[in-house]
Amino acid sequence: MYKIGTINYFNLFSDEFNQGYYETEIDLKQIDPTIQSIEKFISSYKTIEISNLGNLQVECEPPNIENFIFDRSTNILNGTTGCDYVLGQLNNFVFKNEGQSQSNKINFENTISLYTDNIKVNDIQTFSIGYTNKKTDSITSIWNFYHYSQNLKYYDEQMYFAIKTSSFSDDNNIKLTETYLQAYYTNDMKLKIRFSKVIKPYLLFNRESYKPPYPNIQKMGNDKDITIDINNQNVLGIRNNTTSPIQITIKPR
Repeated sequence: MYKIGTINYFNLFSDEFNQGYYETEIDLKQIDPTIQSIEKFISSYKTIEISNLGNLQVECEPPNIENFIFDRSTNILNGTTGCDYVLGQLNNFVFKNEGQSQSNKINFENTISLYTDNIKVNDIQTFSIGYTNKKTDSITSIWNFYHYSQNLKYYDEQMYFAIKTSSFSDDNNIKLTETYLQAYYTNDMKLKIRFSKVIKPYLLFNRESYKPPYPNIQKMGNDKDITIDINNQNVLGIRNNTTSPIQITIKPR
């Protein structure tokens, strides 16, 4: 249940946080062909300096549901004691395009140095956390909504879709402001550097019933998984908002 003001909404997504990420790869054998192991690389090179991080931002396009959820063939279910009634197929819900796009600066230090011997093989570790600014408006500024009023004499139904990329005024969770700088080695002599952004999706539903025979809904569900493509770079991504590229410098011991 998700509360906005005095109204409770069912969220068809779990209350867990998710992460979208951008990752780049460096072939360590291209740095020095004589290096044939991670151990040799660590003994030869001390730090990995990542600079020009001061202009990173997370961008999210307006929440047009078809750009985020490609397979919308699931049935939306509801009821009072169980999900006994089919509200309709998600494909058939016509959402209005009123949610705003999001652009949030990520406050990393401009230069971050990683020690090569702190990075592990096949073990993604976080070395720095950057924070976006908390938004002063609420989720209502970014959601795309479907409004269904078959009979206003009896009930009014609304469904909303949104993806939060930062903390808003209707929540106080610092987790939503976090972006992680992460790194790890692979068995085939690759160094992976990853920027991971915490995000949270919402598919909210509310029915306001005015009188019988349409009671307030107590249960909400779906008959198959609803999957968001959070790594679709056309609609959601971590981008460098400057012409100066991010630089990665590997320094010897």
